Amino acid sequence: MAKGLFIGMTTVDLIYYLPNHPLENSKRNATDFMADIGGPATNAAFTYNALGGDATLISAVGNHTFSSHIRHKLEEYRINHHDLCEEEKTFPIISSVLINTSNGDRTVISTAAPHPISIVPSIDINSFDVILLDGFYHPAAIALLRTLNSYVPIVFDGGSFKPGTDLLLDNVDYPILASNFRFPDQQDPIPALLEKGKRNFAISNGALPIQVFSNGHQSEITVRKIKAADTLGAGDILHGAFAYFLSSDKPDFISALTKASEVATFSCLFRGTRAWVNHWKN
Repeated sequence: MAKGLFIGMTTVDLIYYLPNHPLENSKRNATDFMADIGGPATNAAFTYNALGGDATLISAVGNHTFSSHIRHKLEEYRINHHDLCEEEKTFPIISSVLINTSNGDRTVISTAAPHPISIVPSIDINSFDVILLDGFYHPAAIALLRTLNSYVPIVFDGGSFKPGTDLLLDNVDYPILASNFRFPDQQDPIPALLEKGKRNFAISNGALPIQVFSNGHQSEITVRKIKAADTLGAGDILHGAFAYFLSSDKPDFISALTKASEVATFSCLFRGTRAWVNHWKN
């Protein structure tokens, strides 16, 4: 069984389904509601497990009102977990998510992103088949990457530029960025990644084709057209599925990304970031 290590954010997600977004200074009743855990690395780890892998997650949960809920969910999803701040009385990252049921689009409102945490868990990262970073907790991520003494492919989920992103990009093999990713100077990420010597990277853009850059060649992966029920977490699922196919089937970059795109698209047919698993056939 392939083993994946995921370093990044865990959140509490409060998800509301509405036929359209509420107007300012109005009150609305949601047509449906669910509460779950989320965060890019957490959703990716869940996906990795759902496809047949064995995921380990390093994130910050801490000691607060929601701690037991988060840990219960991680156990339910069979995600091995190392907490970066187990004894700290920190408030969790809470996301309120509005899903437009007419088209599946999501709007996310979150509490502040976590401060960098430099605590390094005692874990041998050389024993994993793939590592995924979502850009959060970069001091801990960099410290762990320095303990690598054998090759392990490293995937980077680039939703946005964060403190430490430049350092992380210098250490990863497969950056997969969102279409609105920009460096602080608003620099187009494509020439910047080429300048950094990245040979395999991609830019995802929702339902539009994924731009792929592989060994000096540019191409596109067409995203299957669907009527989305919910696009929440689709990018996270893309990254988690890519990590799984890269580490288990060991295909080339484009093949792994193509298969991952199929999983992410399929997930959008169902509400939430978990329901798709009950319908997916490997």
